[in-house]
Amino acid sequence: MAFVNFIINLLHILRFLFNHLINIPLNLLAGLGKFYAVVIAFALDMFQATIYTKILEGVNFSKHLNFILKILPDEKTIESKPFFNKFKKLQYLGIFLLASLPVYTGGICAAATLRYVSSNLNKKKSLFAMMAGSLLGCIIWVNGINFIFLGIKVILQKVFI
Repeated sequence: MAFVNFIINLLHILRFLFNHLINIPLNLLAGLGKFYAVVIAFALDMFQATIYTKILEGVNFSKHLNFILKILPDEKTIESKPFFNKFKKLQYLGIFLLASLPVYTGGICAAATLRYVSSNLNKKKSLFAMMAGSLLGCIIWVNGINFIFLGIKVILQKVFI
């Protein structure tokens, strides 16, 4: 029972560290600078993208994770929907936008899922769209959070001086 609690606590810690809303402010507060905060956040996104892609492609890490593959609809079902052909060209943009989101794991989970479900897309182009979206999202969040910290610093200086 203690081992299970340890694993659950470890997963919670990893979830917080991989979350851009946590790791970017921590990196900035630690004094790493904006460049390193972007690099660390982007590296974490690419690490997560690799894990999600491998899981979705069917690499068996554990029999307990196979339920993920059963939840996703198959390719023929998706392609038979009438809206599929209308939005086929916008899938790269969708991957880009999803990857730029900082939600939980940077939106990289949703972007990797869209890449997997959209198997008709060029793998290299969709990977590039995901990487570019992730990088842009990391840059935006690092600069945004840095701006908030600078604003708080200026307010505190005005109040206490």
